[in-house]
Amino acid sequence: MNAQVNLDIVRRCLRCERDISHRAPQARYCEEAECNRQRQLAHGRASWLKTGEKQRTKRRAQYAEKMARRPTVYIPCEICGAEIIRKTIRTKWCSESCRSKARHTADPDRSRRSVAHWRAANPDRARDVLERWRNENRDRVRAQARQAALNRKLWKKASGDGISAAAWLRLLRRFQWRCAYCSETPDTGPLQPDHVIPLSRGGAHTEGNILPACSRCNKVKCDRLIMEVRTGRRVQRRRRPAETKIKNKSS
Repeated sequence: MNAQVNLDIVRRCLRCERDISHRAPQARYCEEAECNRQRQLAHGRASWLKTGEKQRTKRRAQYAEKMARRPTVYIPCEICGAEIIRKTIRTKWCSESCRSKARHTADPDRSRRSVAHWRAANPDRARDVLERWRNENRDRVRAQARQAALNRKLWKKASGDGISAAAWLRLLRRFQWRCAYCSETPDTGPLQPDHVIPLSRGGAHTEGNILPACSRCNKVKCDRLIMEVRTGRRVQRRRRPAETKIKNKSS
């Protein structure tokens, strides 16, 4: 008569004493690497383990000898031009800083997208971080605001004569006193003149580059193009240096 197996007996690993009741009846060790090594040693496979370690040591020595025989090749860094040793085919930059600059040059919107994604996911924390930074750098914030106002004034002076009151009134009548972007009549204040191509991106301060916009759309658009607002991707165009534009205008 067949002997009945007692299913209530818990079998444990001989090394770590884990429950191995779910394994085969002949199993004595669990699936851990050290326990498998102990099982191999218990079954007389120590020589096989030593052979594998010898082979790995031999391959490491062969690779080190191959790298020592390889001639030293010097290449310039793609960013700063410094001379570096070409270790692999992917070696292109001399430091992590140059690597970051290269990545930013290839995809300038990458950092902006990551920051925008983090701000959208953490609005309260982003607001606190911005407020704390402004409180700790009040002098820098004031200096940046003064410089931005000065640049805008210089760009306006260098790029056009602006828009007259009659032309602005004609523009408002053309859009029926509504915002050119959202087609709504603003309740918070009057319509504001917005530059279709921002002054900082090379736009002219003329009638052909101005549209009426509500304060919300004007703030959302900021220094971006309409296509950039709709797609969320920034078209790379060099910012206009105020001094150079003024010199060109005066010449």
